[in-house]
Amino acid sequence: MLTPVHINMGNIAYGVSAGYGELHYTLRCWNNEELRKMEADLIAKIKAIATKT
Repeated sequence: MLTPVHINMGNIAYGVSAGYGELHYTLRCWNNEELRKMEADLIAKIKAIATKT
């Protein structure tokens, strides 16, 4: 289960895209083996999104 616990999208500036942002999540699973696999998959997806041009 992936649950958002905190989101910060910069300062209040209407009509302007945020220059930075933070997303904080908890990741839960039935056992440590599955948790490590999910963690690795999630990190790979985040890196792919962050480097996409």
